[in-house]
Amino acid sequence: MATLIQPPDLDLRDDEQLAAEAIGFVSGGLTTDRVDAQIAERRKLRDMIVAGLAMPICPELTNANPSSPHTVLLEAMAWLTAQLAHRVNQLPVRDEIAFAGLFQITLRAATFATTTLTFITTGTHDATIPSGTQVATSDSSIVFDTTEELVILSGHTTGTVAAQRTVLPWTTCCCN
Repeated sequence: MATLIQPPDLDLRDDEQLAAEAIGFVSGGLTTDRVDAQIAERRKLRDMIVAGLAMPICPELTNANPSSPHTVLLEAMAWLTAQLAHRVNQLPVRDEIAFAGLFQITLRAATFATTTLTFITTGTHDATIPSGTQVATSDSSIVFDTTEELVILSGHTTGTVAAQRTVLPWTTCCCN
């Protein structure tokens, strides 16, 4: 008899512990790192205001002191959102697949990338591009192979042919 594997409990804290941690995070003592981070944020905000990109929508909320009630609330909500995002990122792949299935998104077999290549000639003579001709980007990081032969007759200057990438990206990497 098969047993179901239970999903992991991603957060062992209850609501009171989570709220206490959030309040402790935003009302904790000042450290040099925290002050430096706030100074960097204020400099970004100042640069945006000088550039005319950030205008206060609600002037009574322009007091950005760490002790201001709205700042404490915003920091607590941001911290809790980050905690939630961290927990979501811990979900196993099988759960992600099941969640996608709720929206009728199903897995498909991997396929090679395809494209249409255009070749240009002077048009003064016939030109033949054999099947399997490789065409690459200037740095050779992406290579496509033609899937059929292309014949460009004299008098014509262009011809198109289907191609597909047959080299998988991880086989072209030069990683140590």
